[in-house]
Amino acid sequence: MVDSLVFEETIDDYATVLAEAHPRNPSTLELLEATLPELLPEPLPEDASIFENASDYDYRADSVALTAPSYPSDYTLSTHTLMQLLMAHKIDEAYNLLLELNDLHVPIPPSSIFEAAAKDVLHNSLQSGSQLITQDQIDRFQAFFSLIPPAHLSDTPRQFRELRKLTIDTQLPNMVCIIRFAVILSSKGYADLIINHAVAPIMRFTSSAVNRKFLDDFLAANREYWASYKPSDLEYMVQKTRTNVFGSAIRTLVYSRRLEDALALLPDPTQETYRLTVYTYGVLRSALEKSSDRTLRGRISEIDALRENEKTCVLVEREKGDNLTIRAEEVSMASEWDTAAPVDVNKNLALSLRYLKRCMSGSEELPHPFTIVAFMESYISTGRTTALQLLLNKAIRSSFRSTSVFLFAEMLFYRRRGLNDLVLETFVDHFYLSGVPRQDVLTRHRRVQRVRAQHAEESEYGEDSPARRLCEAVGLSRGKIWPSTVHCNLVWHALVDIAPDNRTIESLYEKLLAITKCAQSNVSTPLLKDSISHLLPPTNQQKLGSGAFTSFMRPLMLVHGPSRGAHILGDMMKVGIKPTVYHFTELAGRYASNGDTRRALMVLDRMEKMLKAQNAAESSTEMITDPEDTSTSFPAPDLVMYISLLRGFIKSHNLEGATEVEKRLMQRYTHIPGEYAYLDNVFADLRILRKQKGLFRYREVLNDQR
Repeated sequence: MVDSLVFEETIDDYATVLAEAHPRNPSTLELLEATLPELLPEPLPEDASIFENASDYDYRADSVALTAPSYPSDYTLSTHTLMQLLMAHKIDEAYNLLLELNDLHVPIPPSSIFEAAAKDVLHNSLQSGSQLITQDQIDRFQAFFSLIPPAHLSDTPRQFRELRKLTIDTQLPNMVCIIRFAVILSSKGYADLIINHAVAPIMRFTSSAVNRKFLDDFLAANREYWASYKPSDLEYMVQKTRTNVFGSAIRTLVYSRRLEDALALLPDPTQETYRLTVYTYGVLRSALEKSSDRTLRGRISEIDALRENEKTCVLVEREKGDNLTIRAEEVSMASEWDTAAPVDVNKNLALSLRYLKRCMSGSEELPHPFTIVAFMESYISTGRTTALQLLLNKAIRSSFRSTSVFLFAEMLFYRRRGLNDLVLETFVDHFYLSGVPRQDVLTRHRRVQRVRAQHAEESEYGEDSPARRLCEAVGLSRGKIWPSTVHCNLVWHALVDIAPDNRTIESLYEKLLAITKCAQSNVSTPLLKDSISHLLPPTNQQKLGSGAFTSFMRPLMLVHGPSRGAHILGDMMKVGIKPTVYHFTELAGRYASNGDTRRALMVLDRMEKMLKAQNAAESSTEMITDPEDTSTSFPAPDLVMYISLLRGFIKSHNLEGATEVEKRLMQRYTHIPGEYAYLDNVFADLRILRKQKGLFRYREVLNDQR
């Protein structure tokens, strides 16, 4: 056997010599154990830290929450990847990524690019040859379209024409797709836009259970939008939409001969749920009269009772008093210039164009702004704009005054159509930025320019490109113009109309006060030589008129009540601007709408006192003014004032106040039916109110007798 030992046998002497000659290095574990005590303390359960002190600032939860980013970097990278896939039209990959992000609850910012993706989904379904939209395509459409920006964040007013063609106006519409399309638009603030397009086919081609579920979802989405965006307008906007939705639904069911379903949607008279218009009740009643079913004809009395009930019927408002006030203010602004009387241009456009060319070239008296606006309305209906550019060029070459009149008419034309961005663009193109908040005007103008350029380069991302002016700003041979007060007034009106929320309106009002005070304080202040050592842009020292304050009366009173309107009048007098009849009309009308009879009639009393003083002065040889008489701060009332008060009292169902205003109106004016439509309409509403009140009192008497 071979011995396995090569060297000598190991004995204790070898170990002793080796230990003394080469001592062994301690291991890492041995070194660590040497630093520890023999008995470690028990760990605290609430202390999860190992090395650092948890009380340090860097480890405090509140500091981490403050310094942490809103979204993790992975989220930002994922959403960016999603956008890149959509821009490359890789719909399948983008949809799969979107599902994963939704499962992880990753926040995705809204963008118009998702609208383009939704269009691609529908286009692909049509190009497949089947002409039918599958459930998977509907799910994809909903996933992308639900991420579009809400209405108040949209750069321009939207119509969604192309998507309506792909969903509603297609050859084989899919009801599920239309329902989801409409509900999403309602959740984004476009409820009133889609009602006239989507409600009719849904009500006509779906069962009662389905269309009633749609109505509930549609209205719930609309309420949720207004509750999150502008709670102050919640109840008004919700009631308005409910009236429009149920009115359209009932009329569609009537036209489809589904009278039982239409009757099931009638409001409950015992509760203030929603109200229908007289027109809707008339359509339903007419169908019941023609029905051969005796049971259905027996419900005509129910329709009549609902139509006479103020809780279930909207009073007739063919022309609101608010619009009447706006038109009266336009007449006042148009009187800024000494022009010819308005001319009817509807009979012959060629003759009207020759007349305007002569006026703009200086051969005749300047045309009235309303004449120019009427010509614009008639001329663009032919699909042409060449003559309008010709008129502007003639005005520019003629004089500053003719240019100013034409541009005011153009701005007024845009204002009547709600094209507020074009009002601002016209002002920026031709006027010095004076008397207006320069930064707000330029910010909005540049934003529209960017969106317009984006639509020009990427036409596939939305068909609703911002509107353009009828006339191009070319050939400013005389340079820019110094704006008049009425041009500035239209700019302030436009800024208030496009303001996204009440906070913005408050900020604009503070800027209006600052500009007005600055203009008043610099009227008689001489310029110092040192103040013109450098060339500065035009200042905001344009003196403003009372019309700039008018646009703030209604929105601020809607939020804060009529007392805010009284404060605005006080601010005007502090800066030396006298309130006009339009401001007092807004204030008194708001008092009447709130049912405050005392304050509404108090304003009217003081205005009528001023009217009596003016009549007395005209009858005497000279006017005697009492310096302590504060009634001189009130203008005399006009017919618009009385109509506005009547309209306000009718809205608040205040028959006593309406009757008092009617009595005073008839003392000054003679009502000839058919002569003045505004007066005819308000008296028609007053008769309905009297009938409703009389029926209500009759029922009270019957209940007392029982």
